[in-house]
Amino acid sequence: MFEARSAPNESIVEKQKLFSKPVKIIEKYPAGDAGDIKKKNMVCLNWLLSDKPLDLEMELALGFLDHLMLGTPVSPLREILLESGLGDAIVGGGIEDELLQPQFSIGLKNVSEDDIQKVEELIMDTLKKLADEGFFKNISYFLSNKPCFAPTTPMNTLGLSLLP
Repeated sequence: MFEARSAPNESIVEKQKLFSKPVKIIEKYPAGDAGDIKKKNMVCLNWLLSDKPLDLEMELALGFLDHLMLGTPVSPLREILLESGLGDAIVGGGIEDELLQPQFSIGLKNVSEDDIQKVEELIMDTLKKLADEGFFKNISYFLSNKPCFAPTTPMNTLGLSLLP
């Protein structure tokens, strides 16, 4: 017979406190032998968004914002990062709201040592520009290629919509 036991206190994940200023962490990882080691840097900017779980309205709003920034080939943050030539692929993946606390992470992998600061600046400048100017030169293209957010999606439905 199985005897249930409670987890030891050491395994409990504590909430993280929000930082009042940016913190830079530099770590090494096994990059492998192939290719130029100087171009195997990974740059990822991360934000802890709240010290508590999100309410449904904020979670939904951040999900839409995340999709606008990163979710399609014409999403501005995604497009600018991939077309910059500063790295090979996006890392971080945007909003993560399924953990104890919500976070936002974005960056590039296979970045040259000389381009690390450029990646950080490109991300911050792009986020500031989106906040100041808004999204999309061609919003109709974006909206016509979006799936519906609904429990069951009709086959003939295109566009961004929220169904009850």
